Amino acid sequence: MFIGHQSIQFVFIAFIIVSIFIPFLIHILLLHVFGLFKTPSSRQKGAIISCLSGFIPLGFLFAIWVNYISTETWSYAILSGFYLFSVYILFAYVYFHIFNMSETARRIRILEEIRKIGMLKKDDLALKYPWEDMISVRLKRLVALGCLRKASDKYVAGNSVYFWMAKAVAVLKNFLFPVK
Repeated sequence: MFIGHQSIQFVFIAFIIVSIFIPFLIHILLLHVFGLFKTPSSRQKGAIISCLSGFIPLGFLFAIWVNYISTETWSYAILSGFYLFSVYILFAYVYFHIFNMSETARRIRILEEIRKIGMLKKDDLALKYPWEDMISVRLKRLVALGCLRKASDKYVAGNSVYFWMAKAVAVLKNFLFPVK
């Protein structure tokens, strides 16, 4: 069966659009179908695993593209694969950070609390979100994620992928916005 060039481009665009939703759909499966990553300390891990697991269905989409749909050369297939995986990585990155912001940002939680109750007094905010708890919650989360380890009464850097990601972001930040 012959597919026109514009139809092939449309299918590739459809694959890109489908790839945008892969992390979200996998995250829903992990949470609601398999019941995984529901505890507060594991929610971020669930989002990361969802994004990383998305490479599997994306690889299947790419295999379908190369073997059954694309009529171009191998160099074109490699370039289209690079493009498809790049778009996926960018959208997975955005998905993780939107999820992470909704999970960890105080302002989002405060807005959600006000939406549920209807109003919240300033004094109630101080009771619900004391600064000591904010620090201890973050430290507990960093320990649960493996970013930090508690050694007696001190915290030390753990051997975590988050540590290396933070270093990579810091290097990129310093490269883009050098400090004088």
